[in-house]
Amino acid sequence: MSKSALKVTEYGEPGKGFSFAVATMKVKYDKRENLEKYREFIEAAKGCRADLLILPEMSLQGYLWSHEPSWCLPRDTARYQWSEAETIPGPSTRVMCDFANQYDIHLVFGMGRRGFHHGTGVEALYNSAVLIGPNGIIGVHDKIHNPGGEKHIFKGGRNIDVFQTPFGKIGMMICWDVGFPELARILALKGADIFVLPTAWGIGATVPLKGREMQAFGHYAYQCFIRTRALENHAWLLSSNWVGEDERSGFTFLGGSAIINPLGLTLVEMNHEEGLAVAHGVEVQAERLAARTEYLFGNDVFLDRRPEAYGPIVES
Repeated sequence: MSKSALKVTEYGEPGKGFSFAVATMKVKYDKRENLEKYREFIEAAKGCRADLLILPEMSLQGYLWSHEPSWCLPRDTARYQWSEAETIPGPSTRVMCDFANQYDIHLVFGMGRRGFHHGTGVEALYNSAVLIGPNGIIGVHDKIHNPGGEKHIFKGGRNIDVFQTPFGKIGMMICWDVGFPELARILALKGADIFVLPTAWGIGATVPLKGREMQAFGHYAYQCFIRTRALENHAWLLSSNWVGEDERSGFTFLGGSAIINPLGLTLVEMNHEEGLAVAHGVEVQAERLAARTEYLFGNDVFLDRRPEAYGPIVES
């Protein structure tokens, strides 16, 4: 991909505040090619003076070739994921650490991780997101909610952590994690100012409606989820999605990588084509405070919480 082929959409002007970027990416089943494309996105982001760049879920080696919740996945899918997964730290995270240092930027990207299951000690695979800064690895999130065929490849994560950065505290979710308000709320209660969401979210089914049909319902649900998680937690949300038709599964992705403010409003997004969406002048804390004190009739979702009434939420 040449630099001229990478479309960039920007909101605001560089200056006061931070600049955040999210990638809409066509992912290959080739780590070398994806790492080279990462570099191109990083160069484009730095060309826009971005401080933080988010890249999609499993964009290092590619996602599953079957997304059906069947008894098992095709053997070649499992074999590929096991052979391409890496430890953290590992070869690819070292490359990304070098990029972050060279370009003086913070990065989040998705990959398959080799680790050991917390309960059994047996080696397992995790669908993970890595947060890296100019000085190295800052944090890792293992996807907690594994949908469909992922259950046959990846173990679900357990830890819900936030990580301190120069921009504020970052909490990570991956794809289907965003469908669960409990996870986002825990991150917010732990102090997350910014949610980052690497995802591989497809178009989904066509929903029949009286008098018309609603196409790409899955993508519509994704758009609802990302805005709602931001609004209900007075937090920023940065989402990075795949785009195009996946070369092996045939699954179609519409992009929609977006930067959402603490009111649930989309500042900038990149739809339907590979490219970069950048928001400039992001004042993380000031906008969070305004969301809690001004715009929602002055109501603060944290001040008005009633945890003593929420017992059924944590019942198995």
